[in-house]
Amino acid sequence: MAPFMSQPPRPCSTPSATTAWYGGRGGTMAGKGRPPVEEGPVTEAEVRELLASSKVIAVVGLSPNADRPSNQIAWYLHHQGYELYGVNPMCGDAEVFGIPVLERLEQVPKPIDVVDVFRRAEFTPEVARAAVAVGARALWLQLGIRSAEARAIAEAGGLAYVEDHCIKVEHARLLGAKAQRR
Repeated sequence: MAPFMSQPPRPCSTPSATTAWYGGRGGTMAGKGRPPVEEGPVTEAEVRELLASSKVIAVVGLSPNADRPSNQIAWYLHHQGYELYGVNPMCGDAEVFGIPVLERLEQVPKPIDVVDVFRRAEFTPEVARAAVAVGARALWLQLGIRSAEARAIAEAGGLAYVEDHCIKVEHARLLGAKAQRR
């Protein structure tokens, strides 16, 4: 077990973590000026249903580095009961805190509900094509990532599509303990 497991990772919206992942760009953090999901290609109700009904999530770009948002968000999702698979041919580790890491999306041994993407926008059309090919239900581009081409590919393939939103933030907001008490 990795040493960082004794404490939960820092939140994904910390300036240092977000700035490091997005190449030093500043910008709006999750929850501060970010438009609600319902302004995107799917509604808030559809995102809630997607997160509530999903079981298997493939995290494309999962890093073994505990300081990276992909690692922190995967840790959170793992502890929410989702079955995760990391997809990162450059990782070099067979697993990250018990999550198997594979080279390609096609190697995930179960039907994928959500493909959660931590790659720069120029790489997302390739991921979208792979997500369509494996029959995933949804393509989710993390905070700061937008791609009209990936969106067109995903929607043409019948996938739900979310971009520029953090799946951890949306899960906590829509399905977390406080959300369930509303």
